[in-house]
Amino acid sequence: MKREEIVEGNIYKAIFMMGWPIALSLLLQNSYGLVDMFWVGRLGANAVAAVSLVGLTFFIVFAAAQLFGSGIISIVSRAFGEKNFKKVSYSAKQGIIITGFAGILMSAFFFTLSKEIVSFIGAKGKVVPLAQGYLIWIAPGIIFQLLSFDINFSMRGTGDTIRPMIIMIIATIVNIVLDPILIFGIGPFPKMGVKGAALATVIAQIVSVLYAIYVASSQKFELKVNWKEPIKIDFNVIKTILAIGIPFGFQFVMMSVRALILMKFVSKFSMAAVASVGIVMRIIQISNLPIISIGIATTTLVGQNIGANKRNRVLESSVKAIFLNFIITSAFVLFFEIFAKPILGIFINDKTVISMGIPLMRITAGFLFFQGLTIILTSVFRGSGYSLPPLISPVIAVIALFFLALSLPPLFKEKIYGIWYAMSLSMVLESIVNFIFYFNKRWLKQKVAVVKLPVDVMI
Repeated sequence: MKREEIVEGNIYKAIFMMGWPIALSLLLQNSYGLVDMFWVGRLGANAVAAVSLVGLTFFIVFAAAQLFGSGIISIVSRAFGEKNFKKVSYSAKQGIIITGFAGILMSAFFFTLSKEIVSFIGAKGKVVPLAQGYLIWIAPGIIFQLLSFDINFSMRGTGDTIRPMIIMIIATIVNIVLDPILIFGIGPFPKMGVKGAALATVIAQIVSVLYAIYVASSQKFELKVNWKEPIKIDFNVIKTILAIGIPFGFQFVMMSVRALILMKFVSKFSMAAVASVGIVMRIIQISNLPIISIGIATTTLVGQNIGANKRNRVLESSVKAIFLNFIITSAFVLFFEIFAKPILGIFINDKTVISMGIPLMRITAGFLFFQGLTIILTSVFRGSGYSLPPLISPVIAVIALFFLALSLPPLFKEKIYGIWYAMSLSMVLESIVNFIFYFNKRWLKQKVAVVKLPVDVMI
């Protein structure tokens, strides 16, 4: 999307035009793991357990992706709004350098300590060699996964959400094609089992990153990275990326901590309760995709309009994003209230799990607006470079969840309802804290450390 449309055009149109490719990209990203699980499931329960357990450790990777991505999209969107396209190119390249370096370190960590990691996450018996084999083969892909995230965030900072969508489509197609071939050994390829699923993912990531680098280097689109200049680390830029990004990475870690606390309390009731939470949370994640896509589009709107010194338009963009959140979440509340039972029936036919999942889905849906509000406001803060709220609000939410989960169950005839309300009320509290930060408007006056271009780049 052109800069002029973002800083001057209709805001609802800008959100929609940037948002729908993001929503499709996120949907494909979510289907990525489902495709793997579909084929791995044909190998048996031990294979599914191995892949699932390894997946639990990857919240570290996603936290790193949020860290670097949040920092780079804030800098790039502001520079693009300023029409400082050399700064856009230079900052994006620095983001690629630091992300690549971090990816190498994380890949080495998971590869070298695969045995210890598998043991730590609780793999036992026949699952141990399967989990370790999967982790060893998928670890090198972390480099490409982080690079893909970073380049996609840089593109979105310029308002280009089409190319990241194409990158995700390419990765998904490659993964879908290679999964059965490498897992079951079709044609001349050997049967690799779970290792084949890992290798298919890594190849898909490599292909998608190569295309992303081509797009960023082609000089044909909004993001134009100049590789002719000497490649050197600029610690000033990297410091700015980390200063903005670390709180948002921390926020993602705290989300994982909240999920672990929730599961700890739920597991005291029954495995059926755990299953119902797992299914409902996956459904809620999918229902959040439109809000997340609006949030990412809002980050770009906020960043570019701050760069263009259009503060009133920044406020207008945030208000309209909040209004869209209200409309969409209200529709989902009605949808889940009416169709909770048949939706759960798509995923499982266990009557106990479904009966426990119905009230959970309806209670959680009733508080979707507050979860969406946090997503939108976090996106606004990210676009402005204001990183204090993500350090505070998720900590308060985690503490609230813990104490509410202890105190609320005795108040209900069905004690587990207290856990459902504890989770929902912790989200309400988080959104209130974020709204207080939003309302005082310090984020609107936030000054991001100036990225100074070297003399040889300015020429």
